[in-house]
Amino acid sequence: FEVLTLEICRDAKRTLPRPKVGDFCSNAMEQGFSDVCVALCMDERPIPRVAQTCRAAAIEMPRPTVRRWCEHGYNKAFQKTSEDLARHFANPDAVADAVADEPAAAEPVAEDPVASEPEAAAPAVEENTHKASE
Repeated sequence: FEVLTLEICRDAKRTLPRPKVGDFCSNAMEQGFSDVCVALCMDERPIPRVAQTCRAAAIEMPRPTVRRWCEHGYNKAFQKTSEDLARHFANPDAVADAVADEPAAAEPVAEDPVASEPEAAAPAVEENTHKASE
């Protein structure tokens, strides 16, 4: 993910006013990545929401510069993430291979009897609430 920030917002981080323009670009880039990732994970088609993401940048000074870099960060990240994750989700064997390559989980530690008490009490509260609503 850091590679995306360095590639996409490199010039924005050098643009004056220095931290502001780069920050808007980086934040928009992260939002573009998130919009694609969440949609694909939920088996939905990703929809770009650049207007909502860069709404605050449109009124920020210097006005056209901040908005343009915000839109640049969002659009480039959205496009790159769509391409990369589309290839990932198009090959279901890649997902199975990635899961198989993960290291085995550590042996579970013996459960603490105190920790399991709230779990046992939770269903009783739900049952009482359900009965009261009937």
